[in-house]
Amino acid sequence: MHYDPRSQPYQHPIPLIQQCTGSRPLAWLSSADNDDVVDLSVFTHWQWLAPQSTILTFSAQQSVEGERAKTVVNAEQTGWFVWNMATKELEQAIAKSIESPSMGRDAFEYSGVAKAPCISANCPRVMQSPAHLECRYMSTQRLPGNNSRQFIDLVFAEVVRIHIKDELIPPKGIDKLAIQHFLDMMLTAETLPRQDS
Repeated sequence: MHYDPRSQPYQHPIPLIQQCTGSRPLAWLSSADNDDVVDLSVFTHWQWLAPQSTILTFSAQQSVEGERAKTVVNAEQTGWFVWNMATKELEQAIAKSIESPSMGRDAFEYSGVAKAPCISANCPRVMQSPAHLECRYMSTQRLPGNNSRQFIDLVFAEVVRIHIKDELIPPKGIDKLAIQHFLDMMLTAETLPRQDS
């Protein structure tokens, strides 16, 4: 079979593209706005730019109402966000992060995780996560989506600080089998991320 995903989005849903390209670890991003209100969100689309690069990127599609992802807005306003490693052990907290907490509710508290301070970033890290990347915002590129009302924000950032639990670093490097990354394929239809789905 073959089809054009631009002109046949309903006959053959876009997720087929994602399934063809394989599973990816989730990006569990924490951020804060200018009033220090924290956000904790899940993104399925993110990546390093090159093997030796300290620059990573993630993308978020705005809602049909035109609302942009909190993480994108916070990063643009404050210049910071944090990548927290999402693991299978933290599945319940990750699922809660996908939901929208009520107005005024602390996102970390709502997800059932504790805060750990950062060295450079203005927002907290997820204490239970085994690794974190403090990311300094660089720029945002806005791209058109399949729906003319839903633009995609492609955010670029530089990793300026890495936190890793000591027990995860044996003599030969990080024990990847012990970490058990939480992959996008583990998300159910009921828990798909709201920001970039």
